[in-house]
Amino acid sequence: MVYAQNCFHGLTAGALSLMNDEFWREGFGPLLQDAIRVPFDDLAALEKILSTQRHAAFIVEPVQAEAGIWVPSRAYLQGAQDLCRKYGALFVMDEVQTGMFRTGTFLAAHQFELRPDMVVLAKALSGGLVPVSAVLMTDRVYNSVYSSLKRPIVHTSTFSENSLSMRAGLATLEVLERENLGPRALRLGELFRADLERALAPFEIVKEVRGVGLLCGIEFTAPADWVCGLFMRRFTGFIRRCLGKCWS
Repeated sequence: MVYAQNCFHGLTAGALSLMNDEFWREGFGPLLQDAIRVPFDDLAALEKILSTQRHAAFIVEPVQAEAGIWVPSRAYLQGAQDLCRKYGALFVMDEVQTGMFRTGTFLAAHQFELRPDMVVLAKALSGGLVPVSAVLMTDRVYNSVYSSLKRPIVHTSTFSENSLSMRAGLATLEVLERENLGPRALRLGELFRADLERALAPFEIVKEVRGVGLLCGIEFTAPADWVCGLFMRRFTGFIRRCLGKCWS
């Protein structure tokens, strides 16, 4: 498996194998062997690894949320998809934090015009009510795993088919679509970031405002000492006002 540096995929043993941060990994193991890290947003490094044709899949977040809302170039994600096709690896997108219209489209992949082999969804799929997750996959991947009527039981567990979770997921999807929350996230995200950029421009502590839809982040940089107190007072008040305006 190949993964991108500074990613966050989860805290079970398999997911930990695809994360390089020792803060999460220390004290746990053994982890999966042959999990290879490559720099994020670096096609040359990815091709160097995939060209060996020894790797089953490249798993990547379309936007690295935990790493600081890093939005890659469209060329990078499309190029990564092409490299996976070229060298026979699956192109897997982790959309746990970016899916379900959070970035404005059902999947962030749609904004980058991607067609991944697999997509992982969770968390927001139930509206935050109960644990739920889902894996989307192409027919080719599905048929290779669930090739007969009895095969679907090979990756199941007693409580995995939780009826409350499934009902919550269906209700969440219905609300997201009925209330047009995807287009709303696109519109409000653009307004929110524009307001932040204008208001925070005078403060040297703010390096950049970035994001997609309502997945937004602010990167800070070291300030001169005298601005710290002034900034934090004004910044906190401004954030409260912006959030109140966005949700009204």
